Amino acid sequence: MNRENKVKKKMENGEVSIGIYATLPSADIVELAGLCGMDYVRIDCHHGAIDLETVGHMIRAAELTGMTPFVRVYNEPQRILSVLDLGALGIIVPDIHSADDARRAVESVHYAPLGDRGLFSNCRSSDYGLFPGKQYIEWAAQNTMIGLQIENKDAIDNIEEILSVPGIDFIMSGRNDLSQSLGVGGDKTHPLVLAAEQKISDAANKAGVTVALNMNPFSGDVVENTKKLLDKGSKMITLGTDIGFIMNNFREVAGKVKSAI
Repeated sequence: MNRENKVKKKMENGEVSIGIYATLPSADIVELAGLCGMDYVRIDCHHGAIDLETVGHMIRAAELTGMTPFVRVYNEPQRILSVLDLGALGIIVPDIHSADDARRAVESVHYAPLGDRGLFSNCRSSDYGLFPGKQYIEWAAQNTMIGLQIENKDAIDNIEEILSVPGIDFIMSGRNDLSQSLGVGGDKTHPLVLAAEQKISDAANKAGVTVALNMNPFSGDVVENTKKLLDKGSKMITLGTDIGFIMNNFREVAGKVKSAI
């Protein structure tokens, strides 16, 4: 076992990590992202059409290229357990509403005493049983992370109580769902959405919980936008989705070629 959570290590050292959302069921895309310098990948089993077998291959691709593999999955113990047993080093839980939701997520991610995750001694994450149980549990406690998405009005109203739940490693927003909950559906840059995201960041910084924010690398000045996220205290910056990278590059090249025809 040599799968140290590099994102957690960077976080402890006050360093910033960058990554992408992988929404397409492709280990190749994950591998390419790692080869190009991403620190982590967030495999999306919430909106993406990715089955468990493919999640396992995508996690292997992340490990192969030195990335930390996170999986975004709904707040349900069996789903969380399955991807952790495959080797995910972190879980991102969307649609959090309350401290009870946050507590349930933490309990699903961690072994006792912090949680009640079921222990299977022959899972891939334990090297199929070659990693002895006691040491494996200790390793998991040190390397497994949990992030929560605050993306509705209830969660904004309950943000202090949510952040008080022990075991949360990072917090992030979800602008699309926030815009719907705040009555401005689809307008991710509406002042209400930006104010809500700022409240999330301020509350997390006050509580000592890492802020993880998303950035569209194809909109505006990348350097300037990065500095804005750093000013908000973000230590994890997700540079959009694999689909966004593919489409923007296809569109740019196609447009340039067509203009010359």
